[in-house]
Amino acid sequence: MKHAFLILCLLITFGNANAQPIDSVKMVKYDLSYNFNDGVFLDFTSFRNNKALPFSQTNLPAPNEIDPEQALIEVGKLNYFDQFGNKKTVSIENIWGYAYQDRIYTYYLGGFHVIPYIGSISHFVAQVIIRQNQMHDPFYDPYYRYTGPSSYTRTENLQLMLDLRSGKTYSFSHETVEELIKSDSSLHQEFMDLRKRKKKKLMFYYIRQFNEKHPVYFPKN
Repeated sequence: MKHAFLILCLLITFGNANAQPIDSVKMVKYDLSYNFNDGVFLDFTSFRNNKALPFSQTNLPAPNEIDPEQALIEVGKLNYFDQFGNKKTVSIENIWGYAYQDRIYTYYLGGFHVIPYIGSISHFVAQVIIRQNQMHDPFYDPYYRYTGPSSYTRTENLQLMLDLRSGKTYSFSHETVEELIKSDSSLHQEFMDLRKRKKKKLMFYYIRQFNEKHPVYFPKN
């Protein structure tokens, strides 16, 4: 019994001595040389783990035949088989995004938008369609009868930030930047000490500063 206990202790000690932190073994700091796997990211966790569902395992045509975004919007619902061989269906608005040729696209308000700047706080621009009501107000002119369309649409570019720590998307504003960099007390205080106009001018600068101090990691390829 004593010999068995001694052997067990030696095995545990040897294992601990050869163990390495998970970040140094399985994760790498993101830079532009990082390769994302082509395919669909069903959720944010899949993206962070770079575990894309290959296009070939879905009802989508090959990406060299048709743009993946166009294909997704045309099919409306994505069909695929899970790891147990069960057929699954998901609406495109519930898909996080996809990767193609090392570019990341995320779904937001009716479309997929490329994320050109990836960091702990990522930045992207979404082109969205805004529908506005233009019904005539009878209290303004009761004798005028409006016969035109009840609403119209317009396209608007929205600047957005994606927090890669939580997966949440935020509008690009100095108030949001204040909140997202709060975990870095010195950088946050420096930003808070600026005048409002200066904050608006230097938002992206402070995002870059935060990302340099707090890089994002992805699994090794």
